[in-house]
Amino acid sequence: MSDLNLYGLLFEGLVIRDLKVYAQANEAKVYHYQDYLDNELDAVIEFKNGEWCAIEIKLGLNQVEQAAKQLNKAIDAITRSKNKPPINKCIIVGFGNLVYKRKEDGIIVIPINALKD
Repeated sequence: MSDLNLYGLLFEGLVIRDLKVYAQANEAKVYHYQDYLDNELDAVIEFKNGEWCAIEIKLGLNQVEQAAKQLNKAIDAITRSKNKPPINKCIIVGFGNLVYKRKEDGIIVIPINALKD
């Protein structure tokens, strides 16, 4: 199990690096969000116009439901303090063939191999 945790951390670092490259090309910034109420987002992409995207990163598809709960909880906390909601909510996963949007909450699930241009 500890190897899976290590792989998860390494995968998260890889995704963050990729997001920073894409963000820089679009004059955006990538941040990590965490508050004192245990809300956390693995990545926040903020654009010059103030719009933002909320992102969770998980190695396996079996972690999507847990990631969605964490993502929605953090977004609720952020928007409660009168911030605009994100323009996109995403979970980036290590495996999969399809990008899809969850009907129940509008979260887009993206396999890492689908991140490009």
